[in-house]
Amino acid sequence: MDLRPYWLLTGRPSHLTALVRKNPLEFLRPDLGAYPDLRVRNAELSGVGMVPVMFHSGYLTINEVILIPTVKNNIETYKTEYTFRMPNLEVDESSRADIFIEIFKIIDEYLSNLTKRFPPAVLQKNSDEVSSLFHALLVSVSYRQHPAGRQTGQPDAPAENPESENFYHGILHGSLLSAGFKVLSEVSGGEGRPDITLYLRDYVCEGIVLKHPHVGKTACKDGVDGKDGRKLAEDAAREKDLSAALDAAEAQIRNMDYAGPHRAAGYKVICLAVAVRGRTEVAARFVDP
Repeated sequence: MDLRPYWLLTGRPSHLTALVRKNPLEFLRPDLGAYPDLRVRNAELSGVGMVPVMFHSGYLTINEVILIPTVKNNIETYKTEYTFRMPNLEVDESSRADIFIEIFKIIDEYLSNLTKRFPPAVLQKNSDEVSSLFHALLVSVSYRQHPAGRQTGQPDAPAENPESENFYHGILHGSLLSAGFKVLSEVSGGEGRPDITLYLRDYVCEGIVLKHPHVGKTACKDGVDGKDGRKLAEDAAREKDLSAALDAAEAQIRNMDYAGPHRAAGYKVICLAVAVRGRTEVAARFVDP
């Protein structure tokens, strides 16, 4: 006796499920820019990206066909590219959150706690509470779905792949989305793209998610404290220390001026740095921009 969208939760292709598990962030915010080729052949599934699979599975539809003129051997031909959109309101509002929960088996209790406890924790700048909420989410995800290596946070465990930062980013984005928050990832702000932008009442919460030990790839622009910011990122990668990762995130928030555009738009801005390693180590720090 539970009303749920039938199409979204039945007949989901296994290959799409595997792609979502590998990179949840790409599924939650697929690149809807111009895409050159929609063909998918069974023999090529291992190399196919998220957008073609979502299109052929019905989760995206063509928004626009773009014909780009090209000249070869004095003959003008056209190259075709496509842009996409969600096919209807049901898919747009429900598919990403519902499928995310279904694939990662996140318990409703954790999402309910996030819905109730995350806003006051942010408004009160309670970093311990934020760390606790995110830690509960990461631990709730199956051990086998986490990126290989350093899953237990043991210092002698092998290093994770650089791509695993997207996994943690996707888990936080998907959990916040599923808990009912308006959340965007990697939208332009200041001099760069903050990992997560969360709209909370009349506040904007800018979250920077950094993961060990590949935090060193995080960009910090040149200028005041720019070189110091990059050194902090390199130190975090070398020392494998979450406090050093938070130092790097704090430098990035300030150097990139993530709060500037939102303040200009009349929002109150709260900046949050988060560092993650494996399944058991999470640290958070509120930053005065």
